[in-house]
Amino acid sequence: MDSLEYVIANAVPALTGLVSSYFFTRLFSPGLYGRYNLAIAVVAPLVAVVTEWAAQPVGRFYSEYRVGEKRALYRAVLERLLGYVAFLAVGSGALLLLGTVRRWGCSLALAAAASLVIDSSLSLVIPIIPASLHSSLYRRIQVGRALLRLGLALALVYGVDREPSLLLWAGAGSGFLVAPVVFHTVHRLTRVSESDGIAPSPDVQVQLARFARYGLPMAGWFFASQMLAIGDRYVIRLFLGEGPLGIYSANYSLISSAAGLLSGPVTFAAFPIVMKLWADGEKERLVMLLRDMTGWYAVLGAGMVGGTALVAQDLVGVILGPEFRSGYPVLLPVVVGLAFWGASMLGHKSLELHERTTWMVLGALGSAALNFLLNLVFVPTYGITAAAYTTALSYGVYALFVWFMSRRTSTPWQLPSTTVLVCALAASIAYGAGLLPVPWAVTSPVAVLFEKAFRFVAVYVLVVLSSLVLGRRLRVMT
Repeated sequence: MDSLEYVIANAVPALTGLVSSYFFTRLFSPGLYGRYNLAIAVVAPLVAVVTEWAAQPVGRFYSEYRVGEKRALYRAVLERLLGYVAFLAVGSGALLLLGTVRRWGCSLALAAAASLVIDSSLSLVIPIIPASLHSSLYRRIQVGRALLRLGLALALVYGVDREPSLLLWAGAGSGFLVAPVVFHTVHRLTRVSESDGIAPSPDVQVQLARFARYGLPMAGWFFASQMLAIGDRYVIRLFLGEGPLGIYSANYSLISSAAGLLSGPVTFAAFPIVMKLWADGEKERLVMLLRDMTGWYAVLGAGMVGGTALVAQDLVGVILGPEFRSGYPVLLPVVVGLAFWGASMLGHKSLELHERTTWMVLGALGSAALNFLLNLVFVPTYGITAAAYTTALSYGVYALFVWFMSRRTSTPWQLPSTTVLVCALAASIAYGAGLLPVPWAVTSPVAVLFEKAFRFVAVYVLVVLSSLVLGRRLRVMT
């Protein structure tokens, strides 16, 4: 049931992202759309730096404090962290506004600053909700904000002005509207009764230091992960301009939304279960869970890669505006990179649980630096397609690093190699089936897209299920 909740929580934002791409790539030129994405590329790393040093331990240690009956101590630490993050967010927002208002204009600079403050506040407390195993609450919040963001964006752009800064205002507005629900929910989940007492100040200081030791390296990791995801935007803007940046960003966002729609439920469903098993000391079950989840992710990941290879041009032709369709070659390398990244999110739970966050930071920073350097070398000559391939390579390097370092913990990330090979073979077969000519005439672009996608999914699922059944029978016979 939790998996279904996480499917919905990820599916609706992904679908609203696709709808946004459909409308706004037809309303805005690549240059204007590129300017909007450049603002996002600045805000997202700042939110990570301001918030994630506190948000990661808030989610990571929630189950531990609940199981250990230390609610008052956890609540006191959370209140302190809220104050620190609010101060940092407001200060960073003011500096961002002052530093960008002349270059971006007043509306876009203000929207960026508001987004930074609101997203930082929400990012701190939202991890408590999935960590508490309240998947339905998490689903309602994620779905509600996604729908509000889309609705506000359409209303502002169509009703007020064709100005891309309004897309950022819609994001800030949706966060502002869901904030009362989020904070009320978190207050209820962390409520302290009279029997819990009051946490002594020295104990709070000790736990704040623990949270900081775990979380400060994670801030570096999240900054590095953001640079892995969007660092190529700066290089594209520097060498190619806002037009190619808009084309690249639109195509990248299109496939990342589709990938999140498929893979998100696996990673989000794993998170609270992993934390619960760790708190209960069940390390063997935890290792097997990560292996099984990686296997299921391989099924989805191979399907995403094979399906994208088959329908990339058709998908872009249907969803994006005419000026953005030339960027379709970036879809395949981007989805390969996202598949590596999603798998590493499962794998590095081993490093998180053992509080080896420094390793994670070093791996992410190294991969981000590699990505940036490769972009500097290849983007000026080979354009936006080079940015997609260098990013995919960098994601793969990080996944390999996580696998290697997890072997040095008591909960190593075990890769289901047989499952991966079976899924790769199934995707290849399904890709070939999708290319076969059909006896009926299909002329509509939408019909062509769905016909190819249906053939791929049908063959892929059939081959994967047949392999699973055959493998189970062979194990029974032996």
